[in-house]
Amino acid sequence: MIFYLKEDCNLYDNTDYYTIIDNIPSFINLMKLSVSNKFPYNLYKQKIIFYSKSIISDWLQLVNSFNLIEASGGIVKNNYNDFLFIFKNGKWDLPKGKIDSDENPEKAAIREVNEETSLLELEMMHFVTNTYHLYKQESVILKKTFWFLMKARNFQNMKPQKEEGITDLKWFSKKDFPSTYNSINYVMSKLKD
Repeated sequence: MIFYLKEDCNLYDNTDYYTIIDNIPSFINLMKLSVSNKFPYNLYKQKIIFYSKSIISDWLQLVNSFNLIEASGGIVKNNYNDFLFIFKNGKWDLPKGKIDSDENPEKAAIREVNEETSLLELEMMHFVTNTYHLYKQESVILKKTFWFLMKARNFQNMKPQKEEGITDLKWFSKKDFPSTYNSINYVMSKLKD
C-alpha cells in the first residue's frame, strides 16, 4: 500500500493507476485502516493519492494524526560499490533504528549500523532521503527515517545483531538488489551512480 500526498492536481499525472481521495480526513483514515485488518478489499494493494490545495496545512494535519517516531539508517557500501543488507523478519532490509534523545540523525545512523552489523569503521558520506511508513502498536505510528550513505572501511568482522532478530548480513551489487520493502527500493533509487 502506497499513499501519496501531492500538491494540487497535475493534469499530466496518469491517474489510471491511483485511487484518488478527495479530502484529507478520509486520506488519513485510510492510512490508519491500512495497518489494520479493516482495510477495504477493493483498495488493497492500490496506490492512493490525495491532491492537496494547501500542502503545508494538510501535511501538518496528517503528521498530527499519528504518533511520530524518528529513526535513522545507513546505506552502507564497500570498496567494490556493493551495498550491505540485513535479513530481518523474513525480508532483506537496511540497518536502521530509533534516534535517541541525545542524538542527531547522523550520529544515530552510525550507531544503528554499528549495533546491527558490528561494523566499526564507517565514513559518513551524505544524506540521501527520508521515508515514512506506518505500523501499529497500541496506536498507529508514523515512522520518519533519515537515510545516509556511508562507506565501510573495514568489513571483515561483521556479524548480525541476533537480539534484534537479524539473522544474516549480505553485500549486494546495485544491479542485484534483493526483494525488499517498497520504501527500501525507493531509498536505493535515490542513490547517484
